[in-house]
Amino acid sequence: MVQKRDVVKCVIFSLITLGIYGLYWVAKITDDSKILAKDDSSLPSGGMVVLLTIVTCGIYGFYWAYKIGQIQYKAAKDHKIEDAKDNSVMYLIIEIVFSIINLILMQNEINKMAK
Repeated sequence: MVQKRDVVKCVIFSLITLGIYGLYWVAKITDDSKILAKDDSSLPSGGMVVLLTIVTCGIYGFYWAYKIGQIQYKAAKDHKIEDAKDNSVMYLIIEIVFSIINLILMQNEINKMAK
């Protein structure tokens, strides 16, 4: 079951915990996106994504941002969202500059599809 999350609260929690909640948020975005797209193969679980991102000093995060864009596009098409677009490249570019904006945009896409 995918639930809507309040983006403002998530950002505040991420800032208060100095990014620790942000790691949890990445894991939840990954798992929720995979559930919505019924996708089990293209990305590992959310916890593994966080671990790989930490181990690679953030480099895996760029790949993750691109793949989440593709997965969310598939989910949006499956949920018949009319203005669905593939945000993969945009997520990749924003990940390079300021990653918390990515989390906000990704969560907004999930909130559109969550019931």
